[in-house]
Amino acid sequence: MLIDLPSLAVLCFIGSHLLFGLPPLRTHLISVLSEQRFVAVFSLTAALSLSLLAWALYASLRQEVPNPWLLMLPGARIGLGIVAWLGLSLALAALPGYPKTPMALFQTRVHTPFGISKISRHSFFVGFAVFALAHSVLMSERAAALMMLGFAVLSLLGASIQDRKLLMRHGEAYRPFMQATSVLPFLAILQGRTRIQAEDRIVATLLKSALAAALITLMHPLWQLANGAALPVLLAIGGFYLSARRWLAARRRDTAGQVHRA
Repeated sequence: MLIDLPSLAVLCFIGSHLLFGLPPLRTHLISVLSEQRFVAVFSLTAALSLSLLAWALYASLRQEVPNPWLLMLPGARIGLGIVAWLGLSLALAALPGYPKTPMALFQTRVHTPFGISKISRHSFFVGFAVFALAHSVLMSERAAALMMLGFAVLSLLGASIQDRKLLMRHGEAYRPFMQATSVLPFLAILQGRTRIQAEDRIVATLLKSALAAALITLMHPLWQLANGAALPVLLAIGGFYLSARRWLAARRRDTAGQVHRA
């Protein structure tokens, strides 16, 4: 079957992200709902699509369709495992400094590039794409490989889409940030467009994220449960939580506004 349940679930996950992430729907929904409620709806949609993906992975256990892209060479598998660990380390390194970057939700200012942003302004997207692409040829089941391939495609598209979205949000204030950074890791540094300073604490950040990635790797048997459904379940829980939090925040803001007007 060309389009089975795992394929459909992956397409729904990618398609819903792209649909909500691009104008004109995003702009229209923000104007109607407010940005807080838009984030709530977006997060809820992502959580539902991830729940469908988790169910598809669990249901595929009965079929046991092998991954056609599976890489069997032991040396190559070890090498790709290291690449996946490095990618996850880069993705995790982006999280501590995220609230101060132009990418952060509801951020209205563009600060000078600092920290891990000097390596890649989309460190999370790029790192997670590397992690997911490596796993797409390391996982034995086709459904789990499709999930990882879908995550990789969405991450790479997300980096490109986010730059355009941030240019719309911040205007020309974002362009110097783009010019001083790069999407590809270390490219801006090699080209001399930015320099790493001691206060960036990049080495310390990368060491901590590499340790966290190693700990996550040690829990690999848990991530393999139900054909890899544990990952989308965890992400779906985060999506449901974020959706509820943003919606309640919007309600509190509306209530405070009504009290102020009264």
